[in-house]
Amino acid sequence: MWPFNNNLKDKLRNQDELKKYQDWLKKWFLKGAKVYAIGAAVLLIGTFLAIRFIILTPTEQVTEKLDTKPTVTEQVNQQQNIPELNEQPIQEPKQQPTEAKEELDLSQLAMPVTGEVLVGYNQMYYNETYDDYRANTGIQLQAKLGEPVKASLPGKIITAELDQYKGFIITIDHGEGYQTTYTGLNTLQVEPNQQVQKGQTLGTTKTEKQSKITLTITKNNQPIDPSSLK
Repeated sequence: MWPFNNNLKDKLRNQDELKKYQDWLKKWFLKGAKVYAIGAAVLLIGTFLAIRFIILTPTEQVTEKLDTKPTVTEQVNQQQNIPELNEQPIQEPKQQPTEAKEELDLSQLAMPVTGEVLVGYNQMYYNETYDDYRANTGIQLQAKLGEPVKASLPGKIITAELDQYKGFIITIDHGEGYQTTYTGLNTLQVEPNQQVQKGQTLGTTKTEKQSKITLTITKNNQPIDPSSLK
């Protein structure tokens, strides 16, 4: 007689089938775990590729475009076809031709008026203005009333002014340190910075009483004897 109840008997009878079911269930779980692992891996790889190609790639493309975009200066140069400054040849300034300077010939010195010499160079004379005697630093010439006073040498007028006691005084620079000064004029026909030629009228002498013109020649501001130049 079977000592166990029928339920236990059925369980024992079906023990092989239960074991098979347990084995199948284990295999199914293992297979499912593999499927989930593969699915997770695929999902992870898909997410990475999406970030790489969908998010990062456009940014990199924009960055590349920004890096390669030409500057405003390059765009203008391309439109106008203008070469860059560094490529332009440096042009040396053209030298202006220098004017030939007229050589000073002191032997051609001319007297400003036609009168005779009243007081020579370094001679003592009485000065009515200061009521004393002093050495003449130039030569004093007798002049006709209203006679034109002419330049003794070509040059540039540096002063033309009126003195209360001596009348108009004109100084001409001739270059090389030489200057001539004309004292005692009654009128002027020239002005400062004007170029004059030898024999050009500077002004006129007095029209009343005795008329005198004093010619003084200096070199580097030191008076010299006009007769030594001839």
